[in-house]
Amino acid sequence: MTIALGNMSVNAGIIMTPLLDVPISLQRHADVVSSLLLAQLSAQFKFPLASQYAERESAYQSVLADLSWTTLHQPYSEQQGAQSLDVVNVLMTESARLFEFRIGVAFSNLVSNLQLSAPTDLARKVWREHVVRSIQPVQDPTPDCTGVDESVVCIKLALIDSDLLLHTLMLRFVTHTVLAEDFLSQSILTAPDSSIGVHGYTYSLNERMYSQLRETIDEKLMLKRTSLVMPWGSSSSPSVSVG
Repeated sequence: MTIALGNMSVNAGIIMTPLLDVPISLQRHADVVSSLLLAQLSAQFKFPLASQYAERESAYQSVLADLSWTTLHQPYSEQQGAQSLDVVNVLMTESARLFEFRIGVAFSNLVSNLQLSAPTDLARKVWREHVVRSIQPVQDPTPDCTGVDESVVCIKLALIDSDLLLHTLMLRFVTHTVLAEDFLSQSILTAPDSSIGVHGYTYSLNERMYSQLRETIDEKLMLKRTSLVMPWGSSSSPSVSVG
């Protein structure tokens, strides 16, 4: 079995790619791009604070539903307390556990390509601005003490599949660790009073309903798409054979 991925692209805070072993039209691809971008921007506008990640995610899901995306599958796992975290390992392990074999392998391939590829400076900047959010530290009243920086990290990956299907994988955690520019390969200690959450989603699009919204959505996103949607790097992602 071969899982082939298209070129990775940045869609604000989401890394996305189509599966090349299935037919995906240009219009279908554009509809996914627009849906994910509008959902992100709407949720961020309603809940801009880093600490509002739960409310922001709920708003994101609501927008997708309003755009005629139906959730078919939403597995979830959570681990409590401080622990050392390797982003790549967690995403690979959880994608295999949360999705059927074919999609799990495709996500694993996407994560591997993401780790090994070199993004453009602009793509990395746009992606990181939407993925890593700093929580304003609480200052200690003692003059010699300063607050501890805390960041909420929310990594989202998306696979465009056939039959109007879309699969997404999200990893969310809170950390006091100073994140490197390329923190995907960094050992990160999560905050002791937080949890590591991994969400998987499979959606199906009602294309007839979406087509009635398409023109309005495209008008809203005309300028945003230019600045927030772009290739991750300049090279193509290889395929991986499994089984």
